[in-house]
Amino acid sequence: LIALKCADRKIALEINSNKKDDLVLTNDNNRIEQVLLNLLSNANKFTPDGGKIIIKAYKEIDQVVSISVQDTGIGIKPEDMDNLFGEFSRVVNSETIELNPQGNGLGLWISRKMCQAMGGNLTVQSTYGKGSTFIASFRSDYEGFDSHSENTSIELDTKTRKQS
Repeated sequence: LIALKCADRKIALEINSNKKDDLVLTNDNNRIEQVLLNLLSNANKFTPDGGKIIIKAYKEIDQVVSISVQDTGIGIKPEDMDNLFGEFSRVVNSETIELNPQGNGLGLWISRKMCQAMGGNLTVQSTYGKGSTFIASFRSDYEGFDSHSENTSIELDTKTRKQS
């Protein structure tokens, strides 16, 4: 779905991972997908036509797998960074309202809470006018959900793919 939206707007979508890393998460597949879909949807919304989105998956220390979503979008002003992950918090300026008039300020808050529930976190690095990189991290061995969750083992694709 995101690939089609990117293709419509001529946004290059690149997926990379370190082939040496064993990138397996024993976690809740649905929650990981929800986090990634939110990050990719935001990257697509805030990246201009002809821009680029790069997804990288890599293993860190202590059984942590990180997935970064980097874009060449509008970026985030330094003064807006503190409230970015707050509940019902939106960056509101003329650019963001034009690009995302429907946003309710819950996506990043929920995504961060889900990452934290899986033993990780969601962080951001951004330069206004140049783009942002959101990094979702998860403990690869975390099994802390109740019986209503789908604890599944998912293997991240380790092939480099490019779409433009």
